[in-house]
Amino acid sequence: MGLGLIVGSATIGLWIIDKAFLYVLTRSYIEELAIVFNLNKNFAYALSLAAFMFIAFLFSKMFSFSRANRSIGFYGLAAILVAHSLLLWQGTKYQFFDTSGKATKCYVLSRDGAVRYLERAGVDAVTGRACDELTPDAQERLNQYSIGKRPERIVDDNPIFFEPRSGRPIVWYSRTKTGEIELFNLMGFHPQTGEELQAISAPVGEEYKAQRAASKLTAERRLRAPQRVDPETLASFFDPVTGEAQIWYWRNHNGEYEFYDNSGFHPHAGEPLKVVDAAIMDEWKKWTEAKAARRREEMQRQEKAEKEAAERVELEQQRVRAQAEQEEKEQQLAAKREQLARDASEREERQRLEETARQQRAAQTGQLCDQMAANPSDLLKPSEAPGVRYEELKAHAPEAAEACRYAVEVFPSEPRFKYQYARALDFMEPDNAAAIYKQLMHQNYPAAYDNLASYYLRRRDFAAAIPILKAGIKANDPDSMVTFAELVEHGYVPVQNPAGAKFALLQRAAQLGHQGAQRALGRQ
Repeated sequence: MGLGLIVGSATIGLWIIDKAFLYVLTRSYIEELAIVFNLNKNFAYALSLAAFMFIAFLFSKMFSFSRANRSIGFYGLAAILVAHSLLLWQGTKYQFFDTSGKATKCYVLSRDGAVRYLERAGVDAVTGRACDELTPDAQERLNQYSIGKRPERIVDDNPIFFEPRSGRPIVWYSRTKTGEIELFNLMGFHPQTGEELQAISAPVGEEYKAQRAASKLTAERRLRAPQRVDPETLASFFDPVTGEAQIWYWRNHNGEYEFYDNSGFHPHAGEPLKVVDAAIMDEWKKWTEAKAARRREEMQRQEKAEKEAAERVELEQQRVRAQAEQEEKEQQLAAKREQLARDASEREERQRLEETARQQRAAQTGQLCDQMAANPSDLLKPSEAPGVRYEELKAHAPEAAEACRYAVEVFPSEPRFKYQYARALDFMEPDNAAAIYKQLMHQNYPAAYDNLASYYLRRRDFAAAIPILKAGIKANDPDSMVTFAELVEHGYVPVQNPAGAKFALLQRAAQLGHQGAQRALGRQ
């Protein structure tokens, strides 16, 4: 019983593996056909299933006890394999690239314009020419050969040499016996000489442009009168390609040369200009070198004379400078003594005035600090001091800070002057002012709460500012009440009835005499 189960299981497993292998093999064959013939994937899947069932049927015939069935299975599978290869051949016969864009063929272009496509790279056995790699650009141009087009010469002065998308050359060239470059719009062979055209390169393109510019310049030059030129600035007297002379000359009775850029006649002497040659150029160079040597000698003599004159002038100038420096030193010493005397007198006068001012400030320091920096909402300020609003205090903050600093020195136990000093200092040194506000909070000075909270609000630190404002409200500071009401209105302090909370705070601040709160209640 156990042995039969094992044999049965093995038989079923082998059957499943066999059918899975046949399906994978059949699927791979159908996928090759689908890629070549661009079949829909669903149709390819259906074709795979049909082919699998047919192959499985033929495969089972091969193991039949009947010889006729085995022949059917064998020849059927062989026919399927042969048909698969023939279909692939038929589908790829006119395909030049695979799905990845890689060329599957190479090409040979003969002199008569015939194009042969080969399956393998190498040398064509018919033409004896190398089989070139096929590219999409080359395929487009080979298609032009098939409709009868042939290379045509390009005469543009500034043609486009390369395809902007791929950088491949789209122009071919050939050289004449004189070195002139001829451009063509298609690969192939020269229509007159039969020489094979070469793909353009960047250096050849620049050379072609230079030749065209030189030809154009030569044509223009022949139509105008000769112009005198400086031979020292010329790059060359002869054309680098043809070797022809590009310069003409005339020589006067003193042996001096004049050079011109065109043939013709001298504008003053009326004599014909002569074309230069190598001998004339050598003679001119020797004459130029001799003239340059004479000029150098003359310049050396002049430089020597000028140097001697300059040395004499320099000696005289040094004597004059030394005398002037001595006189200037004596004048500086005299001026310095006078300045020291004036400084001493001014210092004594300044000290006297400062002492007088200090005594006056000491007498009026408290009143001056109240007038310049008192907070209108400060409940502890004197009633006769109206106070200065924060915006108005900014205009004279340095003077107010100085007055209140002096008041703090004179009255160190009075917290009002210390608060007003911090209020003026807030515009210039906010961190130091905040430190003073913190000291005043510990002394329970009501007005300091709102100022310290404003220091944190300017830095968007609501977590630090809100507890300080709440403490200021408890200390009956009206400024803290108004600021807290604004935070409630803008939603920075969540409450159940923002409008009611704001109204209650403004009403309480107005009762304490806060003018801004009174105006806000009047508007509501």
